[in-house]
Amino acid sequence: EKDRKWMEVTNLPPAREDLLTNPIFQEYMEDNPKFAAYASHVAYAVPPALTTKTVEVQEILTTFLIEQIMYGKSSPFDALSDAATRVRRELF
Repeated sequence: EKDRKWMEVTNLPPAREDLLTNPIFQEYMEDNPKFAAYASHVAYAVPPALTTKTVEVQEILTTFLIEQIMYGKSSPFDALSDAATRVRRELF
């Protein structure tokens, strides 16, 4: 129940492999198809790269990739292209 509340408040998926199969999350996923599409990849997530810029990179990915797609502000292609450019600038 706490993980469901987390999703509802933050609009971010908890790190669980059963997001799409656990009945606790079913109604939320049905009501939020874009979220469900994003959540379908959580099971394949890997920890962030070990770098001194991890926080900066994660902020870029959240702001310019995930949020842009989740809120329909940008197409996936455009959001990914913009985020990749920003990450490269941050790292190099």
